[in-house]
Amino acid sequence: MFGKLVGETVGTGIAQPIKEVGNILDKLFTSDDERNKAEIAKLEIEKTLLMGQIQTNQQEAVHRSIFVAGWRPAIGWTCAIGLFYDVLLRPIAVGFGYPFPSLDTASLISLIVALLGLGTLRTTEKFGNKTK
Repeated sequence: MFGKLVGETVGTGIAQPIKEVGNILDKLFTSDDERNKAEIAKLEIEKTLLMGQIQTNQQEAVHRSIFVAGWRPAIGWTCAIGLFYDVLLRPIAVGFGYPFPSLDTASLISLIVALLGLGTLRTTEKFGNKTK
């Protein structure tokens, strides 16, 4: 369970060593009290990783450079333009007899869903008066 949670959160490159350490800890400790202590240690590691990612996101959000702070909006606008093309512009053009190619909207939608998830955190920051 822990390995899957960390893998989804920080990626398998970092999660695999943590999972292995967790498996070793599970094999070493046999009592319920020891297993609980090991589980708390695993959760502390996960918390540390998540806090590091949050701090990175906060630093990116306040950075003055458009290449650091602007990458999420750039991806968002790219996805919005792609969906506008594929959902509105292309069907109208095809209706008038112009054969416009279709886009792979599955990848656009997955990016948008990810950005909206991150955007929720940004909205929370704005409502909490933690932005400029």
